[in-house]
Amino acid sequence: MIILILIAFNLASPVAIVIAIKEVLSKFPMFTAAAPAARAFPAP
Repeated sequence: MIILILIAFNLASPVAIVIAIKEVLSKFPMFTAAAPAARAFPAP
């Protein structure tokens, strides 16, 4: 999980970062408050 996030930032790809964020949100419902931040990027 952490590796996926690090790779996303290393690639500097907004889409990859959003995918990583959504993956975290799907596993940790307590972070759903951050969902609007994920929507800041356009869908792939």
